[in-house]
Amino acid sequence: MIFLSTLIDASELSHALSNQGFTGIINTPNAQVMNQGDLTMHFDNQFDNVLRGYDYDKEYNYQEDYIFGAGLFPYFEIQGRLSEARGYHRDLSANIKFQLPYKHKYLPNLAFGLQDLGSAANHYGNKYMVMDKELWFLRASLGYGISDGITENTQRMDGFFGGLEVKTFDWLYLLAEDDSREQFAGIRLETPKSWSSSMQLNTMLTSNLSNNHETSFSVNLTFALYEDTNSYRPILEDKKA
Repeated sequence: MIFLSTLIDASELSHALSNQGFTGIINTPNAQVMNQGDLTMHFDNQFDNVLRGYDYDKEYNYQEDYIFGAGLFPYFEIQGRLSEARGYHRDLSANIKFQLPYKHKYLPNLAFGLQDLGSAANHYGNKYMVMDKELWFLRASLGYGISDGITENTQRMDGFFGGLEVKTFDWLYLLAEDDSREQFAGIRLETPKSWSSSMQLNTMLTSNLSNNHETSFSVNLTFALYEDTNSYRPILEDKKA
């Protein structure tokens, strides 16, 4: 009963950067964006199978991703990403995402995004739309993407993708997703909001269910430079919600 009560009370879900840079789950986006005024720094060591064409028998090489993100305007986020995979590439790219400024009690949130802008090789390029909806302690996401992968064998989010985020406590989230090519599961640990209103630290531990449970981790630190409460007021809002 105590655990069930905790789940029901956990109505406000947080959001964080994914291993691809945009706000999301593990490698797929949700329809959330960074808060205006937030700056985020992210590191992960997930080797991305788009580099080796999903050839799981190919020798593993180490990868590091360094991501910097900013919520410059309401409903809009932008990130820069440096991806370094020895033996494969060293790549600099950017992501942008826009969330529709519309909130409704029964309708889902909706966002559109572009991944891997400005990259010469365009390993991770994608155009996508995604919607999500929260119900108490659960956020479900469903989207459709068009991959710009160099070959068909290096395409993620090419078609339908989706995932789940389950908040069990203020500091623990359970994650699962299907990116149209691979399936992932993981947990996200984060500092409770009651600890600080201007800074949040989280770490994510993930397993690639499609690749012999290959594991990875990430660390994400977010600073709120300022908070403009008017920026979170939807332009269009259901008055009965």
